[in-house]
Amino acid sequence: MSAPAPASPPASLFHLSRPAAGPRARPRVSRSRCVASLASQPPTPPPANANHLVQTLCASGRLARAAALLQGLPAPTQRTYKSVLLAAARAGDAALAAAVHRRLKADPVFRSDPFLSTRLIDAYASLGELPAARQVFDEAPVKSIFVWNALLKALALADHGEEALARLADMGRLRVPVDSYSYAHGLKACIAASTSHVPASALVREIHAHAVRRGYGLHTHVATTLIDCYAKLGIVSYAESVFATMPERNVVSWTAMIGCYAKNERPGDAILLFQEMVASDEDLVPNSVTIDLLEEHALEKVPGCSWIEVKKRLHMFVSVDNKNPQIEELQALIGEFVTQMKNDGYVPDTGAVLYDIEEEEKEKILLGHSEKLAVAFGLINTGRGEVIRITKNLRLCEDCHSVTKFISKYAEREIIVRDVNRFHHFRDGICSCGDYW
Repeated sequence: MSAPAPASPPASLFHLSRPAAGPRARPRVSRSRCVASLASQPPTPPPANANHLVQTLCASGRLARAAALLQGLPAPTQRTYKSVLLAAARAGDAALAAAVHRRLKADPVFRSDPFLSTRLIDAYASLGELPAARQVFDEAPVKSIFVWNALLKALALADHGEEALARLADMGRLRVPVDSYSYAHGLKACIAASTSHVPASALVREIHAHAVRRGYGLHTHVATTLIDCYAKLGIVSYAESVFATMPERNVVSWTAMIGCYAKNERPGDAILLFQEMVASDEDLVPNSVTIDLLEEHALEKVPGCSWIEVKKRLHMFVSVDNKNPQIEELQALIGEFVTQMKNDGYVPDTGAVLYDIEEEEKEKILLGHSEKLAVAFGLINTGRGEVIRITKNLRLCEDCHSVTKFISKYAEREIIVRDVNRFHHFRDGICSCGDYW
């Protein structure tokens, strides 16, 4: 599918210069009770390896001690400053970040370091201290592309979309080169910058057009952000076009497109794309975000669906799935177990099949339930003694529950099934739920 050319508004908002490379990392944020402050700690004579010690203390979460050592350290290194700032952001300690800021301003070696300006802006942004982040940017003697991108990210994170776009326009006016991260932060800002006279869709399309002209339209990071933006705007066709033309896709790209379908009331397409993802030759392993999206938006809206991970690949099965190349083999194996169960007095519970058809046809449908297929696939493709782990989007039906109990005993395998309500641990013909779920 060819991507529709994103149209720019008549009067362009941005005039962006050509790029300079350089990735940026976003620190993770967590909370702790540490309220360390450099100003409140008395000077202590630093040991000979104080820089390394400060970094180690930060890594172990002992921020009060790290702050005390940093105060008396005659020559902190760039890595030491970075360690303390990252630790402050992780711990949610704005006081510590501010103390490092004060120390940096008094340091003749590093007060003009754009790398540390970037780290400081990132830390303040993570802590929700946007005014302080702006101050760092305004006072930075050297404003590299990384410093600009850090401010764009901080503004977009705080939903100050119009200000972020104004700063992006400033980059063009001042001939500051832009890169993929500049475009990605600008695209995220568009969603928060929507006004009555300039809708978000127009802003996104304009930056999309700029990215294409500058050679960034197919960049994985930019394209993934575009898919996410078009998904939020409900423009699924544009998201599809961007995804179809991407030369390289990672798990985040696939997840963005799956999420686009799931959030825009197209659960069937989300499931199909997920199946395509796990069956692709790119050796992709869906992450927790992918699964959460499917569980929240798609899986509860489609027929029974189960998946199993085998050799680091996720395999999905849909009830009565006639497209799977192994379907006949899997159903034949389940049929063998069912035949043995019937010899022991088992009667298939066809109450789960609501169609007005003959009992024999209902039994065939039961053989194609997704969890049975997943169990059979696990038996064929895993070694003896391995635990078979399956996840299902709906409640486990009574017939599948009975068959899985029998298989666990007959095949001498432990089987764990997580359905929408609980975990079922099958072993030696007994389930942990006590047949009550």
